[in-house]
Amino acid sequence: MRIRTIKPEFWRSGDITALSREDRLLFIGLWSYVDDNGVGIDDYRAIAADLFALEDDPKDIRDYVREGLATLSRGLLIVRYEVDDKHYIYITKWRKHQRVDRPNKPRYPEPGSTSDPPTSDDANPSREDREGFATPSPSGTEEQRNRVKRTTLAAAAAKNGKTDPLFDVFWSVYPRKVKKDDARLAWKTVQRRKVDPQHVIDAARQQASRWRAEGKEIKYVQYPASWLRAGSYDDEPEQPSLTLVPAAPVLASFEDYRLNAAGPEAAQRLGVAYLPAQQRPSDPTPPQQFQAAAAIEWIDAHEPEIRAALAHERTG
Repeated sequence: MRIRTIKPEFWRSGDITALSREDRLLFIGLWSYVDDNGVGIDDYRAIAADLFALEDDPKDIRDYVREGLATLSRGLLIVRYEVDDKHYIYITKWRKHQRVDRPNKPRYPEPGSTSDPPTSDDANPSREDREGFATPSPSGTEEQRNRVKRTTLAAAAAKNGKTDPLFDVFWSVYPRKVKKDDARLAWKTVQRRKVDPQHVIDAARQQASRWRAEGKEIKYVQYPASWLRAGSYDDEPEQPSLTLVPAAPVLASFEDYRLNAAGPEAAQRLGVAYLPAQQRPSDPTPPQQFQAAAAIEWIDAHEPEIRAALAHERTG
């Protein structure tokens, strides 16, 4: 756990006031949980143990943390991603609002990076006296207050010419990883069209699942830049011939369940009740998007059991 400081304008930020008080507390707690590069392990159990160690009901607090992380992710306050089969959390806008003097060497990779995290020549083993919080200039604070609210974090990143962590999520989902710089430019073009980045990511995930089910060779998959520029994220899935029975999603691996948000199917395989997080009345997320996110959260929470069931069936 690390020492962090909260800026006064935090409490009047539109993104923050849209959260419940409980989710605001969790978001602040994550600042101490993550490393100096804004990255931490995405494990709601570990987060609950670090931030709420003395709570009387461990199960209740784990459920609260799991649901809160999903809310923060939908609000684009955190990015959840995977590198080398390991799950991580990144606090968005970390470097804009947080300055750490003499940061420690990063332990975990940032979104879009390889499995080897970047190093720092200024690494220092002492955490207590290396951590601080950026003090914004008056002009920067005024700009934040007067800035026109953008529709998404991705649109702001594209306008500022900065790396967009949501592009890194798209890159991790899209199966053919070639010409990344060209793909990044295409992503910025898409965001200038005011396209919801989550829609693009979901479409890429679904398309990847369809290609996998079809057994499509990677060399025949579109380049990511071409896929983005063509607006393929708005394509309707090809309808099967009337003489054919539509195939159900192929659920041969844990990743297949996750890509298809197949929570009910996973529960049926395990022989347990499917009880996903329920949407709060004040949550503006479209119901279908919320249900998909809740299904993925449920699947992640039951990852060991699902993998064990799949392995048992393969060996049996």
